[in-house]
Amino acid sequence: MKVTRENYAKFVSKAIPLLTLAYFLQAYFYLEYAPEAVAKEVVGCLGLSLVGLFIYYFVYDRYHTVVFHPTYMEIRFDPLQIHQECLYREIMDVQIKDGKKSYHHVMIHLKSGDVLKLAYVDNAHTIRKYLLERA
Repeated sequence: MKVTRENYAKFVSKAIPLLTLAYFLQAYFYLEYAPEAVAKEVVGCLGLSLVGLFIYYFVYDRYHTVVFHPTYMEIRFDPLQIHQECLYREIMDVQIKDGKKSYHHVMIHLKSGDVLKLAYVDNAHTIRKYLLERA
């Protein structure tokens, strides 16, 4: 069992050109019609936000991993040194939040009351079935 985000990556690859176009249109209008001091700051902030968004997409896709072991699952996000392990027997319920048709968010409710979230997952229904069979 593997958690993939290929459908979300396809969506993002389509969205990036549109976001970039929106940035350049906004930058043009700010530089053309706003006072110069304000326009440069706003355009700079918009540019930094756009770059930050692209970095977030890459880092999340590259470093967020979920590994299924025989008795537990392991969720890792190495840049922030996050490492969680969840025994299957601790799972109370698994819900799928509706998203795009090609990817979903999986919410794993634990008996302790905690909720683990797997975002932008391709095979959400398969993961839900897998986890509930082992719970």
